[in-house]
Amino acid sequence: YMSGRNYPSVYQGSDMDDEWLNAYLGIMGDIRAMTPLAEASEQNHHIGIAQFIEAYLMVTMVDYYGDVPYSEIVQAGDGNFNPAPDPGADIYAAALALLDQAIANFNGDAAAEPAEDLFYNGDFSKWVLAANTFKMKIYLQSRLVDASAVAGFNAIVNSGNYIQDTADDFQYNWSATSPSQPDARHPRYGWN
Repeated sequence: YMSGRNYPSVYQGSDMDDEWLNAYLGIMGDIRAMTPLAEASEQNHHIGIAQFIEAYLMVTMVDYYGDVPYSEIVQAGDGNFNPAPDPGADIYAAALALLDQAIANFNGDAAAEPAEDLFYNGDFSKWVLAANTFKMKIYLQSRLVDASAVAGFNAIVNSGNYIQDTADDFQYNWSATSPSQPDARHPRYGWN
């Protein structure tokens, strides 16, 4: 919903509060709470999904906002309510490391499988494709400032282990439950 014609009158600083709250208190808070529990019960596929989502979230935050807090966020009991921002390049590097860890977890055994997998229905080879494809995105975006990015990108291309078919896309399809809203896009798509 737009309330004005000029950019300064359309968006207020507080318009981004929801994104920050969802990212840091919601998603990252949940990941930080569930990871020790999943590690204790050797639920490696759960951990891999969490690592993928954390990498995806933090790269997206950098892409939207630039330098954002990461290394000091959601540390259990530390009481730090004003974490310092990390350079985007550091967050990209951390995301690449997380994706490598996620791939290792996807390729490994797990004591239990997730009850719901909304993207790949428990096919962890497709999660590996998604992780490698996301790594390609990071390499592509950092190629002008990271001399090794092109080699990393090309290594994935040469492996062929990335999304090459729309059937493997990392995409959630909303259920089309209403005759008046028969498409499978996010319900907010039709809002004006």
